[in-house]
Amino acid sequence: MISIRKKAIFLLVLNAGGYSLLNVAVRLMDKGFQPFTQVYLRILIATLVGIFVFRKQLRWKKIKTTPLSDWIILFIMGVVGFALMISFITLGALEAKLLNVSVIYSTVVFFSYLYSIWVLKSKPDARVLFFVGIALWGVASLSTGSLLPILGGFGRGEFYVLLSAAAGAWYYVGRKMLSEHLNTSEISIITMLIATLSAFIIAMIFGERLNKDAIFHVQALAGLAIGGVVVVLSTFIENFSFKHLPAVLGSQILLLENVFSVFFGFVLYKEILSLPQIIGAVTVIVSVYLMNKVSE
Repeated sequence: MISIRKKAIFLLVLNAGGYSLLNVAVRLMDKGFQPFTQVYLRILIATLVGIFVFRKQLRWKKIKTTPLSDWIILFIMGVVGFALMISFITLGALEAKLLNVSVIYSTVVFFSYLYSIWVLKSKPDARVLFFVGIALWGVASLSTGSLLPILGGFGRGEFYVLLSAAAGAWYYVGRKMLSEHLNTSEISIITMLIATLSAFIIAMIFGERLNKDAIFHVQALAGLAIGGVVVVLSTFIENFSFKHLPAVLGSQILLLENVFSVFFGFVLYKEILSLPQIIGAVTVIVSVYLMNKVSE
């Protein structure tokens, strides 16, 4: 009989593959939907599926009595940590290589650490700050394809992904700031609802309109299905797995997303990396790994 620990590890490995598929879903949806439109559609699908899957955990009367301080944090998590995060990474996935996207987004842990020092008044650790600097060099090398990065060579897609990581970190910091009033399922659904509305408003501001013909486009619909399902499943998997595994081990397993991204990038899009880009990618991944060990 398979132990709960092994199940948790296996599910996190699948989750890592799912995260890399999200970037494939972005490119599939681009066949029929504009960038910000596909963002709110994916989050909307994930929200509806999430409400159905987690309906027994949702206490609507409890949600109505949520303190104002929590609502402010939930708003920041939904708008910045979710809607803007997905919007930026969507723009990045359309222009950057899949591995670049997954590696650069892994710097979200560094942004989370820096925000924790600023907002949560955490005590800074010189070793972690060192890894932050090394990781930023790795990101620059990966993005410019040079061991001596030049700012002008930094790709627009890579810059979008870095902004996504900076925005996404607010979700994790906000989660630590919330009271115990709401459970995990309620927090997930509320932030997704806020993110859906925010992404819709962003799409309207940029003049995007829903392309009705896209509902007959097989690739676009496949991307929508993948995007919605992966978001919901990843929430369930992480809630289950991190309950039965040390946080550091779980984080290391999720770094396998980079391996899956190399595979999907080569098989689906013939993406090949130069030696400086490989060195940059490995530098970032090792820096994230070492930071997690230090944090442990």
